[in-house]
This record gives sequence, C-alpha cells and structure tokens, in this order.
Amino acid sequence: MTKANIAKVKTKKGMYKKMSYNMKHIVIVVMVLACIAIVTSAVWITSASNIMLSYHRSGGIAGLDDQLVIDDGGHCELQREHTKGEFTLEPNRLKHLIYLLDDADFFSLNDKYLPADTGADFFEYVISYKAEGKEHTVYTMDGAVPDALQPILDELAQIISSNS
Repeated sequence: MTKANIAKVKTKKGMYKKMSYNMKHIVIVVMVLACIAIVTSAVWITSASNIMLSYHRSGGIAGLDDQLVIDDGGHCELQREHTKGEFTLEPNRLKHLIYLLDDADFFSLNDKYLPADTGADFFEYVISYKAEGKEHTVYTMDGAVPDALQPILDELAQIISSNS
C-alpha cells in the first residue's frame, strides 16, 4: 500500500489508525445499498397498478405489522413482518369485500375513531379505499372500531391469515 492510499483517522484515545481509501469506498457502497434496500421495500408494497384498497394493521400483544394492498382486479400484495407475498383474490371474495365496504357506507365514515383509553396491546388499523373517483382513509384502534367497520376488518384479517 502506498502513502497515497492511506488516510489517518484519529481514534478516541488520540492515536492514529490507518485506513485505506478502498475500505472507505466499501463502507460507502454498503451504506448506499442499505438505503436502496429500505426504499425498495417501501416501494414494493405500493407497486399494484390500480390500488383499490390499502390496509395496515399494527400492534397487539404480538406486535404485528401487516400491510395488504389490493388492486381493482383482485391482485394482492401482502407484507407481514419480514415476509412478502403476492396472490389473487377469487372474484367472489373481491365482490364480497366491495359489498362490505359499500354496506358500511365507507366514504361517509369519519377519518378517525379513537378510544377514550388506549392500551399497549391494542391494534391500530388504517384502511384506504378508492372507488368511483372517491378516496377515503379511516384510522381506528381497538376499543373504538365502529360497528359498520368491524365486518371489513374481519374480512381483511381472514384474507391475510388464509394467504400468509
């Protein structure tokens, strides 16, 4: 190694440690790749062509973190903790889900439903639904889920459990 390839880095004790420029480049490349992996993971879950519904459930005693995206053709992308998967809903199941959203009059629901008292083991839910030129997002937690929304949450939980 030549002197041109060595940089002096001062350590905590005031001593100098030699580090090659090649090592610095490796560290930079690793950091860039880590950033790309994080961005790719975030983009993956929203890559569906015509997103109809987006669902995120987090919390509970087990600390779940589930994300489900369904496009208007029934194609689904599911991310649970460290696993990702894709599947397609059967047409009747997709129709049933749309029926539940319509029956709940989803677009007229409030944006938020929060309980008076929260608990560490409560689930948090975020559902975004887009149809007929309208889009609406509802955020709620256990202890404040409106009756109209419960069948939708149950159906989405079944979809996740049967496809993970």
